Amino acid sequence: MSQGTIEQTPALTASQASWRAVMAGDKAGWLALMTDDVVIEDPIGPAYTNPDGTGVVGKDGVSQWWERSVGLATITIACEETFPSSSPDEVAHIHPAAVDAPLDGGDDLHTVEHCSSVRLRIARNRASIPNP
Repeated sequence: MSQGTIEQTPALTASQASWRAVMAGDKAGWLALMTDDVVIEDPIGPAYTNPDGTGVVGKDGVSQWWERSVGLATITIACEETFPSSSPDEVAHIHPAAVDAPLDGGDDLHTVEHCSSVRLRIARNRASIPNP
């Protein structure tokens, strides 16, 4: 779907604000976008950043997740495709992410094809999400 034809829904605005914060290394700004009961499933299933595969829950958990993943990297995100939902509170994306981080003991640049989705859970957060 062409990025120019997508309605700027609350979920899309939240996604884009999250990407900007991640690329800027702005942990505080990124956490400010989230509710206290946030859940992040990245990756989906067990991994060193998600040991039991059920996701990282709450701002404290997500803050620690940042330190074990995003905080170790320089990340550039470019959206290839966006998939709107029938709900303005959900959206999915396919986007490559260039990750410069010490992955697998090395320090090489990795480009990862990534699929993400955003589901807003509490409408009151919409007012605090900055416009792109």
